[in-house]
Amino acid sequence: MTYVTYFLKADNDRGNSLSYAPTNQPSAHESKVDTQNEAAELDLQRLEAAHAEIQRLAIEIAEAEAQKLAAEEIEVQRYTQEAAEIAQAEKLAKESA
Repeated sequence: MTYVTYFLKADNDRGNSLSYAPTNQPSAHESKVDTQNEAAELDLQRLEAAHAEIQRLAIEIAEAEAQKLAAEEIEVQRYTQEAAEIAQAEKLAKESA
């Protein structure tokens, strides 16, 4: 990357003038901006990783909840079947008595 450095040049004939020259060295401000950009990029990467982890955990929790609900539904069906069988047995007992 080529940086441009501006500097004031004292010219005895014309007074002070603003000059610039290409250089391979960044100015202090450009270095600070580069450092801030690198830090922001690292922060973004950390946020993206955290977001992915949160999504993974949310899916894991949702799957566990779905399994729990399915198990509860099976248990409810079993109790309903048992209650129906008991009611049928009581009905037959009353009819035969």
